[in-house]
Amino acid sequence: MTVARKAASIAGMGTVGFALVGSAVPAFAAPVAGCGDAPVGGDLTRLGDVCELDFSDSGSYSWTVPSGLSGLYAVVAGAGGGAEADNVSWGYAGSGGEVEYVDLSSQPTGSTAQIVVGAGGATADSGASDGEDSSIDLGAVTTAAGGVSGSTYVQYCIADGNFSTYVGNGDGAGGPAGTAGDDCATTTAPGVAPATDADSSGDAALAIFLTFTETLGAGGRVLVAPLALDPQPALDGTGRGADVQYVDPSSVPESNTAGGDGRVILRYAALDDADVDSELANTGGADATGAVALGGLLAAAGAAALVLSRRRALLQRD
Repeated sequence: MTVARKAASIAGMGTVGFALVGSAVPAFAAPVAGCGDAPVGGDLTRLGDVCELDFSDSGSYSWTVPSGLSGLYAVVAGAGGGAEADNVSWGYAGSGGEVEYVDLSSQPTGSTAQIVVGAGGATADSGASDGEDSSIDLGAVTTAAGGVSGSTYVQYCIADGNFSTYVGNGDGAGGPAGTAGDDCATTTAPGVAPATDADSSGDAALAIFLTFTETLGAGGRVLVAPLALDPQPALDGTGRGADVQYVDPSSVPESNTAGGDGRVILRYAALDDADVDSELANTGGADATGAVALGGLLAAAGAAALVLSRRRALLQRD
């Protein structure tokens, strides 16, 4: 073998080493200790002894239950309905999506959940659309229906003590709005707070969601000036119906947003320290580490041999 061929062969060994280093970088996101890997589209965090996997953008996702996991629960919220306003004389807010709780603890590890987060209904001056359903399919399908688009009113409340304003369709995930004539500040159609409230089917709150402070599935509001539509709170991930505002008490309604996207949140008990190494091995974390180490050794050996080969070639020329 000539010096040039030897150098090329040794350089190839170094190149293989560097290639192994690059190819060993895992395709999945870095795992959260005790919680597994975050799937595409899901936000994975550890909250003390609890892991939370949150899907808040509309779309379809999948997630594989990590090895050793126990105590798996979910909250599923449908998307909010869009508002309808003709910009002349009438307008109606969208209603909130349903909120459903589900106990998934009996599902075996390694099972794959199919998750759908519904998109909020479109707002329009005619033909507003309903919010889409959200669901989770893991052994069985749990679906939270989307809210309906604005079409009529049921309740009204008193704004500033001198005129009335209608409260959407009167329906949020938690039920109808308050008694007609109540103060607008407290009469928007209620949603569901998973920390304390029963869901849309009447199932009791899940203890693992005790620290989840958001409200999901609230009905949209119909406001009358001077009550302001802007700035409107962020609706995506809340399943809330879209709002409408009357520019004056008698006419000209406006609406400026779609209903809020739905939500799927899973919580489960974090693995204890003794299970973490096993969990990482099951996700391929341990194998990737070994491959990186091997690649690094090959790269270093190839680089060193290439230097020696070039020095010998120079000596022979001299």
